[in-house]
Amino acid sequence: METHRTNTVSVRVDDQEIVHVVGDPDSTQTLADALQNVGLVTRLVGTARRPVLIDMRAVKYIERDARAYYASEEGAMNAPAVAVVVDSQVTRMLANLVLSMVRSGTPRRLFTDLSSARGWLNRIRKAPPGASGPNPTAGA
Repeated sequence: METHRTNTVSVRVDDQEIVHVVGDPDSTQTLADALQNVGLVTRLVGTARRPVLIDMRAVKYIERDARAYYASEEGAMNAPAVAVVVDSQVTRMLANLVLSMVRSGTPRRLFTDLSSARGWLNRIRKAPPGASGPNPTAGA
């Protein structure tokens, strides 16, 4: 599994075809960073619909324009489901802001550990359409 980099994240696709986006320690993401990050994911997966696991635990801040872009149709990277891993009130707040803007119908959920997030994405991937389970935005 080759890891690719931008100015603020590392990205890889694992053997379960889950896209892992890991924010750099103490990074602040601007709109330009968001465009670069989404562009990298798009180049890696093309038009394929892949679940996305975003590890925000080390991210310091995501600027408003970047959050809005991530929540846009283009910024959503055609993901069928999004799991976000957080570990503090700050990253939880940032993640909730982004997730609240993600198009409705896309299963999304916050987690505090990678293993649970991966497990949930694998279950979502294998479930029939519309079977994402109750309250997909609830924290773990």
